[in-house]
Amino acid sequence: MFQHYIITRFNLRRKDWSTTKNNEAVLSDAWHEERFELFKNYCFPSVKNQTNQNFKWLVFFDVTTPEIYKEKIKKFEVEYQNFTPFFIDGMELFIPSIIETVTRLDTKKYIITSRLDNDDCLHKNYINVVQSYFDNQNYMAIDIVEGYGMKVGKNVKIGKMLHSYNPYISLIELKQNFKTVWHKGHTHWKYEKNILEVTNKPSWLTIIHLKNKSNKFRGFGAVEPTVLEDFNIHPTVLKSLKNKIQDYKQWKQESLKNKFYLLSAYYGKKVKKTIGFYNLKEFFAENKFD
Repeated sequence: MFQHYIITRFNLRRKDWSTTKNNEAVLSDAWHEERFELFKNYCFPSVKNQTNQNFKWLVFFDVTTPEIYKEKIKKFEVEYQNFTPFFIDGMELFIPSIIETVTRLDTKKYIITSRLDNDDCLHKNYINVVQSYFDNQNYMAIDIVEGYGMKVGKNVKIGKMLHSYNPYISLIELKQNFKTVWHKGHTHWKYEKNILEVTNKPSWLTIIHLKNKSNKFRGFGAVEPTVLEDFNIHPTVLKSLKNKIQDYKQWKQESLKNKFYLLSAYYGKKVKKTIGFYNLKEFFAENKFD
């Protein structure tokens, strides 16, 4: 009835992306080294160990990827049959390449596409959760608004998160004239009326590290370290993380600030959606009046 795809962009060149949040060069050897380590330890095992394997994982790399990393990519492909790499010439070809690839791969009536960044994790039941909302919809976004955030490094923090229109959104649609979840940025789904909000099923883990472009740790609340086991992080890394997790009492004040920020943003978006603010804003953006 449907084919489900997780779609990840890895190191595609783009004109507006040249530095990390610390103003360090991206796509350098150092950037690739760290990003592949994050992918190997967090993202890859979280997808590989999904309880439901009825999906394909399309990962898009730049044609300029250094040969040493192309060898690593080949190993990922051998290790996990659902992992399919593609090499394309920059970000401009990303959407066209997705359309071409999905068109070629199957003939199902419906498709589901899910976003995933290469440095984040999915809960082991993520695929199950998304697919449980499939009901032959012609066009319906699935927004799982609850998850976790984890700051890694010398000191590790993990907290709950609440985030509408987040980077883990999925889209159910008819295969005919499909667009995929990547046809708009994740924050732009606030303008969409055909969107289903999923609560009480925390299904994603945002990893906050030094090379993030803009993300910062926004977690709140006391979270048991055992939660991480459901994300299938590499065993050696998981053990190290547990040993370095800061006691919640040490960052309780930060937690309260983060909770206030996330709840304000979440309910602010809901109010704006209810009163039609986003529709009005989109209308004026599309119809510029002199």
